[in-house]
Amino acid sequence: MPAGPRPEVAEPCAPQRPSQSPPKEKARHSTDSLAELSLSEFAEQDVALELRVEWLDQTLWWVPRTEHVDQFLKQGVARGRIWTARELMDLADLPGRTRDDIEKIARLKLAFGAEIESVGPASDADADA
Repeated sequence: MPAGPRPEVAEPCAPQRPSQSPPKEKARHSTDSLAELSLSEFAEQDVALELRVEWLDQTLWWVPRTEHVDQFLKQGVARGRIWTARELMDLADLPGRTRDDIEKIARLKLAFGAEIESVGPASDADADA
């Protein structure tokens, strides 16, 4: 993915509002160490990333696994703002993807409060509708 603004880090794996401080006893991960992780390594962590990108007016949350999604939903975070490591891996695996493609997918996910079920070439799509 293209380099952009450094992500804000929140932990444990639950949303932190600006007025909330993470518990003092929990160590915070540095953005440098998290940036060095592959997405499959990130999926093994217990940390959530809140990212601000210039082309969206809301932040996005990256969480390791689907079990973390419920924690965010209970806090009132819309599903479209939450990306699991699996969803990110599927997006990264799209052949020929461009930054515009990524932005469009993110905007659609946000607008519809969607969860990405699968990603693949349109020629492989299941025609059942």
